[in-house]
Amino acid sequence: MVDHIYGRTNIVTNSKRPHVFIKELQLYIDFLTEQLKQDFNTEQFDKRKKYFTSFYQNLMEGISYYRQLKGIESRSGVLLGKSLDKAELKLASLNYQYEIERQNLVC
Repeated sequence: MVDHIYGRTNIVTNSKRPHVFIKELQLYIDFLTEQLKQDFNTEQFDKRKKYFTSFYQNLMEGISYYRQLKGIESRSGVLLGKSLDKAELKLASLNYQYEIERQNLVC
């Protein structure tokens, strides 16, 4: 275990394991989804709208931040980019379904 911690050996046998950033992002998206489901048809939703908007924006900024990291993509390869795309799509779906953040559309 010590050799693994210091990078001298690799004891991870599952190569398809998600990156720690992606797993954390998925946990936050799942949390937001549950909160939205709980509060959507109640008066709490309007009271917590600002919280949901802020949470959503922070997750989108996190995805942008992960995309710009240089060394992270080379270690995780294409899977990281696809996972970020999938997370962004899930957030867009939540935004569409619950109208978390209104988009300014120019006609």
